[in-house]
Parts: sequence; C-alpha cells; structure tokens
Amino acid sequence: MIEVNLTSKMVFKMKNLPGPKFAHGACLVKSKIVIAGGISDMMLNMGLRMVPPGDQDCHSFDIYSKRWYQLPDLPIGKLHPTLITINSRFVFHIGGFDDFDFDIYRLDMNHPDKPWKVLKLDLEKQIVQDSTYLETKNYYETLSEQEANRKRNMDGSEEPGPRDSDDDSDDGKP
Repeated sequence: MIEVNLTSKMVFKMKNLPGPKFAHGACLVKSKIVIAGGISDMMLNMGLRMVPPGDQDCHSFDIYSKRWYQLPDLPIGKLHPTLITINSRFVFHIGGFDDFDFDIYRLDMNHPDKPWKVLKLDLEKQIVQDSTYLETKNYYETLSEQEANRKRNMDGSEEPGPRDSDDDSDDGKP
C-alpha cells in the first residue's frame, strides 16, 4: 500500500502491512478500511481444489493513524466476498466463492475484539416460503381478475350493439 501526497507530489510506501491480498473484500467504516477474506498466496493454497480456500484473516487500516490492526478471523475464508457497512458500525460479509457456505457474517466495529457473528440462512426453507408466497399471490391475483370480470358482466356494463335507424324511428312517417 502506498500513500500519495498530492501537495508535495511525493509517494510513500506504507509500513506494517499485513501481507499482500487479492480476491478479498473491502469496505470503509468511519475512518477505517476493513479487508477480509481473499487469498495471500495463490500457489500455496491451490492444492487439488478448483477454487482455493480463502484466508480467514481480517484487518483494518486507520487512515488517520496510518496503522493496521488485526480483527477477529472469519469463521470461513472466501474468495471475492462482498463487505458492506451498515450504520457506520456493522460490517457484513456476504457471498464469495466457497464450498456451499451461504451464511452471512457480521462484525460489530464498536466491539472489534468480539468474533464475527454468524447469521444462518435456511435456503431450502426460504425457497419454499418464496414459492408458496408467489403461488398464493398468483392465486389471489387470478381471483381478483375473475371477480372484476364477473362484476362488469353483472352491472350490465357490456357495450350494446349498433342501433338500426329504421327500427326505432318515431318521426311519424309510415
């Protein structure tokens, strides 16, 4: 990591780096850049797997003190995770490449010494709930359309056909 001073046009190499990373997630929480997951050495971690395991380490960089801090390790390392910040406090670790781990992890930056909290997802249950919701929604939409058609027919709002002018003429002529 380097620092570029635009006023002096000088470039400085930062010290105390935790190590090179790629395929990691990053986000900004107040004055700290948080990096998590990813991989530090592709050749050592490849092995025989198609997708190498990601690193579990997590660090933050304070942009004012220009220091790196170790944060609690992730429960599982992933490549290309998404890190998002909520309320300038919580870091959520979502997605990434892994062997079918669909959990979401949360770190409270107000308590950076506490471990990541695992937010379990039951995808099978969610899929069933979503499909049941859609089936129910489609059922009621179909009922609503049928009810609207039935009311239109009962109100007599059907358009009458064209009138013949010589049938109903009442102008007194034979």
